[in-house]
Amino acid sequence: MENKEKIEQGENAKDSQAGNTSSEGKQKNKKKKFFTIFCVVVIFTILATYGGITYYYNTHFISGTVINEIDCSNLEAREAMMLIDARGYSYELTVAGRNASGESIELGVLNSSDVDLKLSDVSDELTGLMRQQNQFLWFEALFGVNNIYHLEQSVSFDEAALKYSLNEWAALQEENMEAPEDAYISEYSKSGNGYAIIPHTLGTQLDKKVVLNLIEEAILSGQSSLDLVEKGCYEEAKVKEDDAKLQSALEKMNQWVSASVKYDWHGTEVDVDGNQISQWITIENNAPVLDEEAVADFIAATSTELDTYGRKRKFHTTGGAEITIVNSRYGWKVSRADETEELLKLIYAGKTEEREPIYAVTAVCKGSDDIGSSYVEVDLSNQHLFLYENGGLALETDFVSGNMSNGCGTPGGIFGVTYKTKNAVLRGDNYETPVSYWMPFNGNIGMHDATWRRQFGGEIYQTSGSHGCINLPLGKAKEIYDYVSTGFPVICYY
Repeated sequence: MENKEKIEQGENAKDSQAGNTSSEGKQKNKKKKFFTIFCVVVIFTILATYGGITYYYNTHFISGTVINEIDCSNLEAREAMMLIDARGYSYELTVAGRNASGESIELGVLNSSDVDLKLSDVSDELTGLMRQQNQFLWFEALFGVNNIYHLEQSVSFDEAALKYSLNEWAALQEENMEAPEDAYISEYSKSGNGYAIIPHTLGTQLDKKVVLNLIEEAILSGQSSLDLVEKGCYEEAKVKEDDAKLQSALEKMNQWVSASVKYDWHGTEVDVDGNQISQWITIENNAPVLDEEAVADFIAATSTELDTYGRKRKFHTTGGAEITIVNSRYGWKVSRADETEELLKLIYAGKTEEREPIYAVTAVCKGSDDIGSSYVEVDLSNQHLFLYENGGLALETDFVSGNMSNGCGTPGGIFGVTYKTKNAVLRGDNYETPVSYWMPFNGNIGMHDATWRRQFGGEIYQTSGSHGCINLPLGKAKEIYDYVSTGFPVICYY
C-alpha cells in the first residue's frame, strides 16, 4: 500500500512538472514573436524614414550644402536661387580710408541700387548641382560632413552710376584733399636747440582713377569692405623724418651752428655764433650747404669796418695843429683769405675758440687810436723830428728830407718801421752810400745817419735834399735806432 501511494504521488508530480514546462514555452514563443515583430517594425520604420528622407532630398539640397557661402540646406533649387539673388539686391561695399591725422574713417558706402548691380542667373547650375548630389548619403550631414560649392556668377553694374556716386563722396572731391608734405629741417632756433626735423604730414590726397579701379574690382569680386590705406592708395610724402639723408643733414647743420668763435679784433670783440652761422646755411636737395662766399664777405665786411690800415687819420702835431693824414700805410689789417679759411675750418668742425684774426699788418696798439703814445713825428715843412716815448718827448732833431726840386720829396703819411739794421749800404741808380743806422719805413725810404752833411734843417731839402730818406745827424740816428723797433709808428706831414 505504501509503495502504491508513493508511485501515485510520483506520477502526479511528473504531470505537474510537465504542465509548468508547457506554460513557460508558450510565454517564450510569445516574446520571440513580439521581438520579431518589433524588429520588423523598427526596420520598416527606419527604411521608410530613410526612404522618405532620401526621396525628400531628391528635390532639396542635403543638409550641410553651402553654395556661394550661403547655407542652402533643405532648400529647393528655386529657393536657393532666391537667396543667392538676394545677395545682389542687398549688396553693400564699405570703403574705409583715413584723415590727415592718420585715423581710420569711413569714406562711404555703396549698395546695389547705387550702381544698379546685377548678378547672372545660375538656376540651371543649381539644378545641375541638385542632380549631382547623392541623396542616399544625406545622413553624412549628421556626422558634420558639408557639401560646399562655388558657382561662378558674373556681376554687372552701371559704371556711370558708380562714378556719379563716388563724386558725391567728400573725401574724393579735389578741394577736400590735402597733399602730403615732406619732412624738413626747421629754421634755426635761437633758444639754443639748433635745428630740428619737422615731421612729414600724411595728407589725404587720393588718385581717383586708382580708387575707381579698386572699387570696381571689389564689386566684381563681391567684397563687402575695402580699405584704401591697406591698398596704398594715398599719396605718400617722399621724405620722411627717418630719412637717412635728412638725419645726416640735421646732424651736420647742428654741428656747424655749435661752433662759437669769439674774436679779439685788435681790441673789438666780434662774436660768431649759431645765430650768425645759421644765416650762412642753406639746404639744397636735402643737403646742407655752408655759403663760403658769405663767410668771406663777413670777414671782409668786419675787416672794412674795424681795420685801421689805409684810413685817413686825425693827428695833433707837437705844434698844436690838428691835421688829417691821408696816406696811411700803418695800422691793423687782417689777412682776409687766411682768416676766412681758418673760420671755415672752425665752423665745419663745430669748435669753440677765442682768437685774434690772422693779420697781414699789425700796429703797436689795439683799437682805433693804434698809434699809441710812442712814435716818431716828422715835420717835413719845418724839417724837424720829435720822438715820443710813452707820451713824453724823448728827443728831437733837425733833419734833411727828400729833394723837392727834382721830385724826390719825402711822401707824407703814417708808416711803421719795417725793420732796422746797422752798417747798411744804400744803393740807387747812381749812388751807393754806406750808413751806420738804417731804419726803413716806407719801401726804400727810411731814417739813417748822413755823416756827409754838416748842416740839417732849414731849407736845405728844397734844392739839396735826399733821394727821399730822412737824413739825420749820426748821434741822433743812434738814439732813434735804440728807441724804435719793427712797427714803430712814423708820422710824416707837411
